[in-house]
Amino acid sequence: MNMPFEAVVFRPLPRPLKPFPQETEASFLDRLATANAMPVQRLQRPSHWLESRLDPVGRISVLSGQPQTSIRYAIPRWEPQAWNTPQGPFAATTRWACRRCVARRTGTPGQGVMVWMSRHHDQVCIPHRLWIGRAVEAPANQFDLADLPEIVAAQKRHYRLLRRYGPGVINVCY
Repeated sequence: MNMPFEAVVFRPLPRPLKPFPQETEASFLDRLATANAMPVQRLQRPSHWLESRLDPVGRISVLSGQPQTSIRYAIPRWEPQAWNTPQGPFAATTRWACRRCVARRTGTPGQGVMVWMSRHHDQVCIPHRLWIGRAVEAPANQFDLADLPEIVAAQKRHYRLLRRYGPGVINVCY
């Protein structure tokens, strides 16, 4: 029995790209377009006369060469249950990811990646001892905390309290 033919407008790009954990959709599309030397608009709508029947997750999955599950888990907008983005007054906001984490995961040290982070809970990248929280307008402005171990220890303590008591109790402290 023959299956009906469905034309797929999208094809994998020459340079596949993995999404960064908690990355915003716009940041991932921008990185994907930059890696393949094409404008972002071409990724969002490659054909003016053919429409694809794929959903946004399917399109990005085909273009980036990554499975749909990794796209769904890495980019919170496409997560079915948004367990990783808090709601209410302490909702997540977009910030620059740690420049050293980006360099380690992507292989390009100068590339900026926007991620979803908690406004009040995520201030320090503990493995790299960088301030990634408030008042950071660019990845180059992330302050090195190697000489200030008490700030890194405070962030570790905050995460421990957050795991133990949950955001409901910790948010009241603010």
